[in-house]
Amino acid sequence: PDTTRVAVEDILNLNPRTVAELGALSAVEGDVAYCSDGDAGSKCIAVYNGTDWKVVSLGATIST
Repeated sequence: PDTTRVAVEDILNLNPRTVAELGALSAVEGDVAYCSDGDAGSKCIAVYNGTDWKVVSLGATIST
């Protein structure tokens, strides 16, 4: 689109990957993944910075 953005109007489901699987990918800077064991063995979101996958830790449980 002309905005250079993708609008997701529903839930986005990322297929869980392990650290080993992410390490084997030909990743591109800015890639985002759900990692099943990437935060010292815990689940996390990971972002590729062009060199390494970086942890985005999952915080507290959502609530109203």
